Amino acid sequence: MIIVGCLLVGIGVGMIAGDAGAGALIGLGIGFLGEALFGRGRTPWSRSRSAE
Repeated sequence: MIIVGCLLVGIGVGMIAGDAGAGALIGLGIGFLGEALFGRGRTPWSRSRSAE
């Protein structure tokens, strides 16, 4: 859901700025980064299980 939320926010900001396509791509990129860092209960600052 992080990807979808960022995508919709990006489209909204892009529509205000006058270019919805660019806003969608920026929102999608931020959404993928957010999903990689925070998706499925992960925290980027926690230790991995293989390190223990």
